[in-house]
Amino acid sequence: MNNLIYMLSFSFFFVVLVFFFHFVNLMNLLLFMEVMYMTMYFVMCLYMGGFMFSSLLYFLIMGVCEGVMGLTYMIILMRVFGKVMMYGLDLSSC
Repeated sequence: MNNLIYMLSFSFFFVVLVFFFHFVNLMNLLLFMEVMYMTMYFVMCLYMGGFMFSSLLYFLIMGVCEGVMGLTYMIILMRVFGKVMMYGLDLSSC
């Protein structure tokens, strides 16, 4: 049952992610992915253990790790796209 809830929530957020991919730029997409991961951890935290201290601590630690990883990805992508744009390529569709 735990795997079913996780798969359903991931499928739902993946569909929303693909929907948003057509309407937002790359940076907003990465921010939306962070919100998606945080919401999935929150749903797992509620379903698996309520708000026990261990599950709340897990939710906070994973939220911080996902946030740091997302910011790192955003900085790397901004630097790469900034260097590519200096060479005259149009990346306005990203």
